Amino acid sequence: MWRSICALLATLALAGLAHAEDPQYFLDAANQEVPVPPPDKAQIVLLEPLDTVAAGIPVATWVMKGEERNLVAVTTRTSKAVILLDPGTHRLMSTNMLGKVHFLDATVEAGKRYYVLLRFVYGQGFQLRPIRTTAVSDFNMASADWKIWTENSKRLVEKGPASDEHFQKERVTKRLGKLYAKAVEEWNEKTDAQRAELTLTPADAAPL
Repeated sequence: MWRSICALLATLALAGLAHAEDPQYFLDAANQEVPVPPPDKAQIVLLEPLDTVAAGIPVATWVMKGEERNLVAVTTRTSKAVILLDPGTHRLMSTNMLGKVHFLDATVEAGKRYYVLLRFVYGQGFQLRPIRTTAVSDFNMASADWKIWTENSKRLVEKGPASDEHFQKERVTKRLGKLYAKAVEEWNEKTDAQRAELTLTPADAAPL
């Protein structure tokens, strides 16, 4: 049984690697510098610093509006992406081929920059972890890991020409619908403290 699971994961990982550099899903941004946040929008920088086989599987990040899912970024290993949100409260969602959905709630302010780590959890896909400005959690800008996360997330990427079509088709499959429903159930079962760990707040705005 364990061998079968390992074989399946290896197959998925290799399939992901086949797409990892595919420009139809994402492209290197023409300007590799992260821009200054616009005054009327909040900016979130997604960091995916891991450089392993599993990290080669493209990760899709969505912004939720009720049941509607808007694809805002597609990342791969050692990359980062920038998304812009209206000030206020939002829910982000991550999905990938490993078959796990993760949520992050965010309350953000205009003109501010925030960082979110795409954290690989073995067998569980990529979790969205808010990076705090101080050591109030293990994921913070005062830790030694902060330098590793930022330096290893080398490439600034943008969605490629086929990303919307590919992932929009994926999102309406019965499989993803079941995964989403399960993720909602798991989120609702979390304690307030557990949900707070996965919530980005105005206090998390990074110095510019």
